[in-house]
Amino acid sequence: IKSRMPDGSPKYIEVKASKGEWSIRLTKAEYRFILDNPERTYVYVIANALKDPELHVVPGKSLKDMIPEITLETFDWKSRTQLRWKPLG
Repeated sequence: IKSRMPDGSPKYIEVKASKGEWSIRLTKAEYRFILDNPERTYVYVIANALKDPELHVVPGKSLKDMIPEITLETFDWKSRTQLRWKPLG
């Protein structure tokens, strides 16, 4: 969502919602956009969206220093293997 800051400059809003107070996921493109625009981007998280919604506004600048955790599933890393090695036994 594109909005405006009080000074009229662009404000970017990424909205995420969950049934409870669970983790949210940002796509690679969303995270990159936040890194490129930390002062003008906000993530609006709607927790308990279906029963008792509560809005949490998270400034992008507070997310820019987070190191995302990446999980490589077995299929992912095995299908990308360039070299295999096993110790002599």
